[in-house]
Amino acid sequence: MTDSAWEQQLRTSVHELMHALGFSNNDFNKYIDRRTGKRYSADVPPGADIPGVIVSSTARGHKVSHIVLPTVVAEARAHFGCASLKGAEVEDGGSPGSAGSHLEKRVFFNDVMSPSSDPNSPSYSRVSLAVLHDSGWYDADFSKATVLTWGRNAGCAFAGDYCLSGGRVVAGGDKYFCTPPATLPAGKDDRRCTHDRMSVGVCSVVSYTSSLPSYYQYFPDPRKVSERVPLSSSCVCA
Repeated sequence: MTDSAWEQQLRTSVHELMHALGFSNNDFNKYIDRRTGKRYSADVPPGADIPGVIVSSTARGHKVSHIVLPTVVAEARAHFGCASLKGAEVEDGGSPGSAGSHLEKRVFFNDVMSPSSDPNSPSYSRVSLAVLHDSGWYDADFSKATVLTWGRNAGCAFAGDYCLSGGRVVAGGDKYFCTPPATLPAGKDDRRCTHDRMSVGVCSVVSYTSSLPSYYQYFPDPRKVSERVPLSSSCVCA
């Protein structure tokens, strides 16, 4: 087995184990408040808001959910360098197995608990550990976390705003998102360095036959979108 194949297997194993340990919208309603020793809520169905655990609001033109557990909030704010960040955004795309039970791919890209695999540089981040720590069932050893390079100290706008607006990349996002030339034909790639400067990244554009939802329209043509990276909110990730 190659090193990359081994890393892929390890990442997948840790990812699924963390789900089994409680990182799932089927288990959020069973979390225990470490400050009181009591469950946050016993009667909330999976996917619904749970005060103190997960809350939803409207952002970027659609419903967005955040994990608002105290350690998670502290770690997310420290990671992005944003003291006003609501919490850790939850993935809203994909199938029921992806939406609601992962960290948002656009924001946490290569975190082990993002919904799609990145075998080249997975991060076992403090934010992911904080979710299990705040479940009230475990004491996380944060010294075992690895650095999440994606979005580190990128600021509030990076963590909460559209990745592209008016053809411009969000503040703090220059090395994470890219704007392929408007003339780039669908199916063609624009290549540049990845955010960590470890490999060659790709900005690619595809066209659909109908318009995308308004909150995913980043180009003058509402049918065009970047889909190089699955579940990245149709952002163009280098």
